Amino acid sequence: MKAITLRIEPSVRQTEAILARIEQELVKHGARVTRQGVGGLRFRMPVPWPPWRALRLGRLWMISAGRVKIAAGSGGPWQVLYELDFSVLSGALVAISLVLVIVGWSWPSRTLLYATLLGIWLLLYFLPYYFASLRFQRVISESTREVVERRRTPRSSGRISESNEITMERPIDEGRKSDGGGRG
Repeated sequence: MKAITLRIEPSVRQTEAILARIEQELVKHGARVTRQGVGGLRFRMPVPWPPWRALRLGRLWMISAGRVKIAAGSGGPWQVLYELDFSVLSGALVAISLVLVIVGWSWPSRTLLYATLLGIWLLLYFLPYYFASLRFQRVISESTREVVERRRTPRSSGRISESNEITMERPIDEGRKSDGGGRG
């Protein structure tokens, strides 16, 4: 399992909010998500068949399934733990490799066969694995940062003007501006 360490201990409400944001992002990409207890969820991505359906799924189409859990193990820091399964991608590449070995066994040079197999696994497994893992890590990082980390924008505590913009003026300051600073 891979882990992303949280800066602070999340409350139960924050844990649920993080999981809800991750769930929302996964459902947007077509995943079937089920909750597991208070701090976890499982998901299954749809098989991208026909192949043009993979475009709608984005970089996450290579992932078959996965688990996400928010926990602190052995008194350590709180972390978002996740595990990704690439079984459909692996199965497809094993089938392609078998076909290539059967066809390539008659080639005069076995080195060409081995180089082709290595190239196929690098291009069709390790690169998609790397990019899908990065994208999923970004989904988790964005979901946790918005909930646990401090807000960078102020809450809507200012008064609302007619144009629905939030202004941060205080009513006390308006009186001082109109009568020359409040001294007289």
